[in-house]
Amino acid sequence: MHRKVFEMSEARSCTSQKEQDFLYKNILAMSERTSYTEEKKSLAPRRNMGLSRTSLLEGKNTILMKGKYKSMAKSMLARKTLYSEKNVQKQTKERKILGVAKENRAKFSITKVCKEVLTKTEITRIVTTKVEKRKDMEIEDTKKVDLSTLKREMEAIDAEIRHAQHDVETLEVELQKFLVQKEIDQLQRILERY
Repeated sequence: MHRKVFEMSEARSCTSQKEQDFLYKNILAMSERTSYTEEKKSLAPRRNMGLSRTSLLEGKNTILMKGKYKSMAKSMLARKTLYSEKNVQKQTKERKILGVAKENRAKFSITKVCKEVLTKTEITRIVTTKVEKRKDMEIEDTKKVDLSTLKREMEAIDAEIRHAQHDVETLEVELQKFLVQKEIDQLQRILERY
């Protein structure tokens, strides 16, 4: 419809009053169908499309109308892309929330089933294994304690042995001194006789 009107307006300037009325009616109907303005059946839609009353009657300035359509289409496309991006972000957020809720629900159901399946014997077995593990840990702790005490005792014994060795060495030295002194005394006595 629009293309037909453009072709009619671009073809030639109207000569007869009948053709002028026909062209005016067609363009007016086209402008009323579009929702570019709220004031329909007036000159406001034609002014929004970049057309004056004389150009409508003469069938000129169709390029301005095409430019107006293009700019409006671009703005509509931009709005649509922005809305779609926001919608996608919202959907992804909702999916994440739903995924977390599903995981939590699945975990809850698994724990419930496990609690129902576990019998008294299995519970006692688990408890006994835990107690045995605790006992083993206590035994290991006592072994560690015993080893540490043994190490301390061994260190104390080693210290006593070292002290005793030192005492023995000092006694040996004193004994040697005593023997030497005794020999010296004997020699002095012998010398005094002669």
